[in-house]
Amino acid sequence: MCLITKDPESPPMVATKPIHVYKILTARPWDDEFPYKTPFQEASVSFNQDGECRMLSAITKVTYDQKVTVGPNQWVICPIRFITRGLHAYTRRTYDNDGKLGLSFTKVFHAVIPIGAKYFIGKSHDIVSDDMIIFERLRNYNDYIASLDKTE
Repeated sequence: MCLITKDPESPPMVATKPIHVYKILTARPWDDEFPYKTPFQEASVSFNQDGECRMLSAITKVTYDQKVTVGPNQWVICPIRFITRGLHAYTRRTYDNDGKLGLSFTKVFHAVIPIGAKYFIGKSHDIVSDDMIIFERLRNYNDYIASLDKTE
């Protein structure tokens, strides 16, 4: 899975407040130790007693020039930046995955990009971060948000 950034020259943004996102995982009901995996990098995911899984990842960027047609026999070279590695998620529960994720064994989870995490926003309501907390149930997400409210 690759995220195409809106601005190829921009550095990553830094979260100043928790960002609510939706993380897609592949279910593995036959594996008690790691019941979920990330769909593309196949990182194992398991939740702690609080129903949370914190994941960290480096962000890998690839920038290259793409030839874009602007008219008959006219084109320009535009820089395109792909984020190929990092913690990918969506900013909306409904997402366009271009058919890359099969419907079987996939599940959508509530997740948070925490304060201080670096992230990029893509063109298709997708987002990539270097830090993410995934919640097993909506209740776990709500408890997390409530705990943040108590510390403010």
